[in-house]
Amino acid sequence: MRRLLFALASVAFLAPSAMAQDIEDLDEGGRGGRKKDRREVMARLEDEVIREIVRGFYIKAGAGGGAYFGRYGGILSSVVTTPLTFGQDFLDAERSSMAWELSLTQAVYNGASYESQNMIQGDTRFFNVTAAIEYSGYPARRLGLGVRAGGGIMFAPLLMERTEYETTVVQDTWGGVESPAHTRPHPTFFAGPTLEYYTKLSHFSIGLDIDVAYQIDFDINLSGVGWFKYTF
Repeated sequence: MRRLLFALASVAFLAPSAMAQDIEDLDEGGRGGRKKDRREVMARLEDEVIREIVRGFYIKAGAGGGAYFGRYGGILSSVVTTPLTFGQDFLDAERSSMAWELSLTQAVYNGASYESQNMIQGDTRFFNVTAAIEYSGYPARRLGLGVRAGGGIMFAPLLMERTEYETTVVQDTWGGVESPAHTRPHPTFFAGPTLEYYTKLSHFSIGLDIDVAYQIDFDINLSGVGWFKYTF
């Protein structure tokens, strides 16, 4: 009888402790589950692209220079080329992108005096209106290497009064033979490599375009332009 009473007393004493322990175990299991869920969410977020790199509509401004080869190679020497470009990334994949661009470019060249040559007025400004398609791949998340190609129209307006140009320059100095440089627009086609680096400032990137251009009835041009881009 004594043994039975002792056993019953032991069960009554130990039961609350066991139940409390079981509840704690269940609670710990719940907390562990929540911790596991949080770890899984964080892992998924780390796998996603951090949107410091933004692609979409953009505007970029640049400055650089270039040189002509052939007809104007010994006549024109570059001072500065300044393009202003609007475009859009229409393909945004993990390791590649594609974009279209519309550009207005002004190029300023120092030229030989018209008395020593009969091809161009001398110092000249060129205006280019162009469109391009660009494809880039990304060997690293912030670095893009690509190619671009496009075409457009180049204008070389007169920087002197036309009557003076036609009489003093064309008639008196060039013997009545006018250069095609200023008489009409010149269709232009270009292609070349491009490099882009996405900074840690969201929306901002910097880069370099190198283009070889052929302007019909004018000459071949090589240019390099560094630029600064903001993507909306």
